[in-house]
Amino acid sequence: MLLGRDKVCKIADFGLARSVNDYDIYEQKTRGAMPLRWMAPESISMNIFTTKSDVWSFGVLLWEIITQGSTPYPGLSASQVIKNVAKGNIMTIPPVTWCSQDYYALMKSCWSLNPSKRPTFMQIKSKLSLMISTTKNFEHIIDQKLASYCNIIHSSLGEKV
Repeated sequence: MLLGRDKVCKIADFGLARSVNDYDIYEQKTRGAMPLRWMAPESISMNIFTTKSDVWSFGVLLWEIITQGSTPYPGLSASQVIKNVAKGNIMTIPPVTWCSQDYYALMKSCWSLNPSKRPTFMQIKSKLSLMISTTKNFEHIIDQKLASYCNIIHSSLGEKV
């Protein structure tokens, strides 16, 4: 996430970062490492990227934020992630006590297999604003020590789970 003037947040992947409108499609034409764990099914299978595939990636980012940096699709190899995403398998609710069903529902809506059914970033902003404003004691998340709410394990792949 990039922070611009007037605290405007921009979602970006430095390999593909560019300004696009809601209907623009951009395509990766060169070979290179891709962030598979954050990619939408249509991006993995066809190398096509839109704001709707960015919404998918944002859902993964939200999962990362809530788990304070755990690796998405924990325990799966890159090829297993590709197979699971293609089948429509999504991550389960994060194993942390403050991930409400509302936050998980927002993530799941970002991970719809049908891109047209994913929310827009304006809809996401509205939902997040409402959820944050109605969450009581949200500050306790920041104040807790890491060891008090989760057990960090590093997998054989070197990922934090």
